[in-house]
Amino acid sequence: TIGDKPLDALIYNAGIWEDTAFSEAYNFEDISEEETRRIIDVNLTSAILVTQKLLPNLRKSQNPKIILIGSVSGKAYSRGQEVAYVASKAGLLGVASSLREYLRRDKIPVTIINPGNFGVLREGVDVGSGEGIPAKDLLTLITTVIKMSNHSCIRQVDLVAMDDPF
Repeated sequence: TIGDKPLDALIYNAGIWEDTAFSEAYNFEDISEEETRRIIDVNLTSAILVTQKLLPNLRKSQNPKIILIGSVSGKAYSRGQEVAYVASKAGLLGVASSLREYLRRDKIPVTIINPGNFGVLREGVDVGSGEGIPAKDLLTLITTVIKMSNHSCIRQVDLVAMDDPF
């Protein structure tokens, strides 16, 4: 529906995880192939395909940006045991790095923001710790990246709550 209109920013914010993730019920051996593929498709494959489709629109902007929302769970030091989720977010780090190099000639900065816990409730299970990251802090960070010129690039930011164990 965007047609050939310019696009100033692409923010890819998708994140799904195993149904039993972040709980004592999680068991890697019980995760179905279908669930694993769905997580990888949404969190990783879709990011690549959406970016690929929207590059012509981004190139028409005077100051385009690509912002991928990863997770501290995808970092090398993560203690997460949710295999498909962690793998998909680690893969997104690679996507950001490769895209950044590929798009350098077009002056399209690529930033990946890796948040920790937001302290949200999911089916009655508290997957956050303490108060978590205030959503306004993530919004402030995204706004800052968008407002920057295309002469510099924030490659990666890990955003964690002060009481987060990461």
